[in-house]
Amino acid sequence: MDNIFEKEKKYFLPTYNRIPIDLSHGKGVYLFAKNGDKYLDFFSGLGVNALGYAHPAIVEAVTKQITLFGHLSNNYITDIQVEFAELLLKHSQMDKLF
Repeated sequence: MDNIFEKEKKYFLPTYNRIPIDLSHGKGVYLFAKNGDKYLDFFSGLGVNALGYAHPAIVEAVTKQITLFGHLSNNYITDIQVEFAELLLKHSQMDKLF
């Protein structure tokens, strides 16, 4: 069972029909299959990749942040958390956030 599509059927519940493309990576608004085909991603990763794939500024920011903390709960307070809150509140109609 070397075929990725056969393995997908074996290991995952059929919650929805998947697109049968064996992807290798994304760049900008495109997804690339292992066979070299290029696809415009109209799904935007179901909306979470609205800025595209592998955007240099995002890669740089994520790389910088992951070297500090991969994830911290809101039980802790960090500079970046407070800076982001100030920025978000400045550009919204809110006084506080969760």
